[in-house]
Amino acid sequence: MYNMLRVLAGRVGSLIYESSLARDCNMNVMSFRRYRNILENMFVIQRVHPWFKNIGKRFVKSSKNYFIDTFMLCYILSQDLSSLKQNDPSSFGHIVENFVFTELLKNIDSSIKLYHFRTQDNKEVDFVLEKDNNSLIGIEVKSKTEVTDKDFEGLKVLK
Repeated sequence: MYNMLRVLAGRVGSLIYESSLARDCNMNVMSFRRYRNILENMFVIQRVHPWFKNIGKRFVKSSKNYFIDTFMLCYILSQDLSSLKQNDPSSFGHIVENFVFTELLKNIDSSIKLYHFRTQDNKEVDFVLEKDNNSLIGIEVKSKTEVTDKDFEGLKVLK
């Protein structure tokens, strides 16, 4: 189980490809699914499903994986938060995205559903909030000091 947690932690915020994850955990896909469901039922991890309205369009339909507790994520990754931004900016970005996920979970009610959005050509929005009236809010998480027009491409496609 700890090996599986380390593999999932290393891919937090990434698309879930079960066969690849199961192989990295040295287990078959069915066992991986059962253990993942146990972790979800224990509120250790949670999947964020993709948002799409038009089934015919070519959007990526894989879920993303996040940890419910960002400090547990850091512990499993053996990351020290005080020096993470300087030592490993890529991991820092994934951990910030996970933190935003946990804050969104705390602050949305049952009338709002949480998704992610990604196209086949890798334009993505980290989080999409959909209200009961079908209105959308796109949230893109960045952990850098400057943003460019390219950082907003996914939001433009979602719009």
